[in-house]
Amino acid sequence: MTENIIKAFITKWQGKTDIDDDIFWNEYINTFRSMNLYRLALPLVDSPEVRAQATSLLKCKRPCGDCCHFGFASINYADALRIIEGKGISWKELGEVSTLMRRKGQNDMWAIKGNPCPFLKNERCSIYEFRPEVCRNYPIIRSLWSDGHYMLTVSIRCDSGANMARDMIRLHLKEETK
Repeated sequence: MTENIIKAFITKWQGKTDIDDDIFWNEYINTFRSMNLYRLALPLVDSPEVRAQATSLLKCKRPCGDCCHFGFASINYADALRIIEGKGISWKELGEVSTLMRRKGQNDMWAIKGNPCPFLKNERCSIYEFRPEVCRNYPIIRSLWSDGHYMLTVSIRCDSGANMARDMIRLHLKEETK
C-alpha cells in the first residue's frame, strides 16, 4: 500500500514545477500518518548542503515538544560527553536515563529511554544547549539506503516537519525544471 501511495505522489507531480495542491498534500501526509508511518524519504542524497537547506526551511512552532515524544534518541560518545559536562551530571546519572546499545570505546552508542524524553521538563528541553546530534537535526533523519548512500528522510510526525518536506520537494522540482 505504501508503494502505491508513493507512486501516486510521483505520478501526480511528475513534470510539474510546484506542489501547491493543499488537498492532495494533506491527504498524502494524513494517509502516511494513519498507517503509523512518520518518515518521508525525499529523493535527495543527504549532504551537509541539503541538510542546511532543509533546516533553513523549517518553521518550528516552539515549544511544542512533539519531537521529544518519539520513543528514543540515540546518542554517541561525543553527545554523552557534551551532556555530562554541560549539565554537570555523572556517567551513572546518564546511565539511569539511557541504555548502552553498542560498546566500542569512543564509538559507544546509547539510547535515551522514555517517552517523552526524560530531559523534557515543562515541555522544554532541559539539555537544549547540550542536546544530542539527532535532536539538533530533527526532523531530519539520516537513512542509509541499500546503495550505500544516505538519503534525506524527514519526520512528518509534526506539521512543521511535513511542511519542510513539502518545501524541499517544491524547491527541488523547480530546480529540476530550470
